Amino acid sequence: MPDSKTHSFLTAQALKLQKKDLGNCDDLIKNYCSYPDFYFSDRWQELEKYIFFLDGIQFHYLPDTPYNELYRYWKMNQNGGFLSRDFVNENFRHAEKGFTFYITHAVRYFQNGNDDEAKKYLGCLLHMLEDSTFGFHTLEGAGGADGFVLDRMLDSSPSPADILAKIKMDFTLHCPAHEVQILGDSIDEAVMMLYGKYCSYSADSRKAAFQYILSELGFSGKNSSDEIRRMHNNAVKLCADVIATILHLATDGKSNRAAFCSLNTLEPYQFPFGGFGAYRFRSFIRNCAILPDGSKTDLQLNGRKLNYGLSFGSHFKGSLLYKIAPETFKNFTVSIGFQDTIPPGGEVCIEWLNNSGTAATVTLSEKNPVQKLQINAPSGVFGLKFTAKPSCGIIVLGEPHFEYK
Repeated sequence: MPDSKTHSFLTAQALKLQKKDLGNCDDLIKNYCSYPDFYFSDRWQELEKYIFFLDGIQFHYLPDTPYNELYRYWKMNQNGGFLSRDFVNENFRHAEKGFTFYITHAVRYFQNGNDDEAKKYLGCLLHMLEDSTFGFHTLEGAGGADGFVLDRMLDSSPSPADILAKIKMDFTLHCPAHEVQILGDSIDEAVMMLYGKYCSYSADSRKAAFQYILSELGFSGKNSSDEIRRMHNNAVKLCADVIATILHLATDGKSNRAAFCSLNTLEPYQFPFGGFGAYRFRSFIRNCAILPDGSKTDLQLNGRKLNYGLSFGSHFKGSLLYKIAPETFKNFTVSIGFQDTIPPGGEVCIEWLNNSGTAATVTLSEKNPVQKLQINAPSGVFGLKFTAKPSCGIIVLGEPHFEYK
């Protein structure tokens, strides 16, 4: 739960990593990056235009991800299969709308030469990202739960919530070594890439916050100051990339990026949960597969170890869906199949979606364990839906990547 001084410090650190000059940023550091907190004061009417709301929820602490729909709520159908409720990822829904609102306004005001107004919108976005990666609110959001969840599991004094609420920034920390990354050449692409970054950095900070609590309660041999540094670095890197991206969108055309984008860098808004073997209470895993004893092994298809990819357990039904920015990628290539080291025991039927329509269908079985797909012009709702009867194997997406236009 960063105070205004901490928000100012994190913002100033992120600005130090910029290659482009933003001019005088005193107000951004001392005032604008705390607007979402200052809104809850007698200044609220002055600040309201900068505060984005969706369904009455302020873009400040985003809703958590409702895993319940993915593993608890099932019913049988007449054919002996299983049906589940529709999954709605409220965190993604709010993040996508809020990121779009703030990036669009900041870019447009920078383009129109009204830098001060642009920095007000930028400050609000930085505030939310800093809250999500430092302190109390790291427990919430994408993949998280409410900030008081640990208080209901531990009878400690002080409580876990108190420990995180009172965490103190180390103002002697230096900027992390970080080369800022441009997240896109369009607002849609930047929003897509930012969601992946936000989920990744906040997940790592959540683990750091948990270790910090254990350390403060004497349950861990780790130094709590290391976890403060870890959260600080995550917040600074994420905010630095956002600042650089907004400046790029306002002033440049094309970034000097690689020709390909790994699917691993993106975050799905629908994802499988549970299913076969060790994945019973797991979702998708990046860059490895999980053996029945819970240990990790290399991704492998047709006897070949893969450099990167995703794995997840088959279930009666499931989805792995992304929102892909339009006019960004030329094509998408993937090898999809059963992990070699865990023999399957049935069939999995897969429908690959592109722009909400069916782009390909695949049936994986013991006789046909791997197929390669290439999808042209990936855009919009993109990814796969699968059904399996019975739950029968570990599905691997081998080296899935997009080629930029």
